[in-house]
Amino acid sequence: MPKDDYFMIVYIILEYLYTTTRNGDPVDETKIEYENKRFIIPYSYWEFIIKNMLKDGLIAGYRLLNTRDGDFLQRTSGIEITSKGIEYLIENSMMQKVKRALKDIKEIIPGA
Repeated sequence: MPKDDYFMIVYIILEYLYTTTRNGDPVDETKIEYENKRFIIPYSYWEFIIKNMLKDGLIAGYRLLNTRDGDFLQRTSGIEITSKGIEYLIENSMMQKVKRALKDIKEIIPGA
């Protein structure tokens, strides 16, 4: 699975948000921006992913503003995972495939 695959990026974002929430740590949004240690993607692709995660109810902290020029992201608070996002992360079959793929990559390439 390519590192810039939609589901790979969704998994990385949700997994990070869930882990920080569980640990009571503050979210470092630089770790899930479009250019970070785990993935580098164009801003427009990152924005597409975040918009869809919002529409699907997986994350909160932004809202979509509908204008005649299109939908725009507006930050309302810090980004966070929702209970629906946690359920999606844990129970969605595609998320489990991504988790296995990431585990395989880490076993093959230490430090990945």
